[in-house]
Amino acid sequence: MKSVAFIIVGTLCLASGFLPSAPLHSRVLPSLSLRRISSNVPFCTSLKSATLPPPPSNVVKVSPSKSQHKSQDFVFGLSDDLVREKGRKTLVLEGDDLTTKPYQIILVWGTFLVQFLLSLSSISTISSSHPLLSLPLTLTTLLLTYILSDLGSGIFHWSVDNYGSGSTPILGNIIAAFQGHHTAPWTITERGFENNVHKLCYPFGIALPLLSYCLGLRGVGLLSLTAFCFFEVMSQEMHKWTHQAPKDTSGFINWLQKYNFVLSRRSHNKHHSMPFSGNYCIVNGWNNGWLDRSGFFRRLEKMVWEWKGVESNSWKLDGELKERTLRGEFRQEV
Repeated sequence: MKSVAFIIVGTLCLASGFLPSAPLHSRVLPSLSLRRISSNVPFCTSLKSATLPPPPSNVVKVSPSKSQHKSQDFVFGLSDDLVREKGRKTLVLEGDDLTTKPYQIILVWGTFLVQFLLSLSSISTISSSHPLLSLPLTLTTLLLTYILSDLGSGIFHWSVDNYGSGSTPILGNIIAAFQGHHTAPWTITERGFENNVHKLCYPFGIALPLLSYCLGLRGVGLLSLTAFCFFEVMSQEMHKWTHQAPKDTSGFINWLQKYNFVLSRRSHNKHHSMPFSGNYCIVNGWNNGWLDRSGFFRRLEKMVWEWKGVESNSWKLDGELKERTLRGEFRQEV
């Protein structure tokens, strides 16, 4: 467990803001302020989707460095001088918008094409090596990878929710998007498919599978890695479905959610309550129960604290959670 945990925590260095901050005027994230886009989308209650009720429509200045960071208005990952209009508004980072761009379409479908071709190559290798077992071996690999990708989505989600900011190198825009999502969770429902998932094509796109292929990875190993990356990219769309009302998604998606083949609305709704400390997995949610009951993320948070002295954002929102974790009380009720 310790060796696995240290590997995970080491990986978090990129996503946790331990590296020097990048200039805020970078091309990807020119500003950390929020801008408003009008929205006519009706509000969906939390019983129908994982969307919190909109706050009152007045203007509040929010500063993570002050006591206000324990209110529902705390916006993770953004600047200390943030003014946002509260209410049923669509909020996006400046430099970002809800319009699907041609480069996003090319990036997403180019990623899927490469992943598809690598998967076909892997299945062909499996069929040649194990002609009688190729089908069950392929299906078993995909099922286990589907479960593992849910776990991976939870670890990634936990890391970007709790560490780093919009100025973190490499993953800053992803971190700001995930953390800002807690303030305006309905915004995700107004994104088109490619606009919604394209950011995850950077960490989970074609680079790792292609590099592994070039280094000689084939068969089950390559299929598992490629499928893992595909599911991680798609996790953001599965996440979006939980914030949409049933009438806004297809009957097939509603059926998948009903029988927990993908993340359900009711399951993800548990994550959207202060201090956003559990139910991080967003592919199918199958791993959420044991992760929270075992205190998996609290243990990692304590390790990060002892290693770097960095508090998780969940700790900042809930002082009692921090105290319990430091006392070694890791279990979280689900």
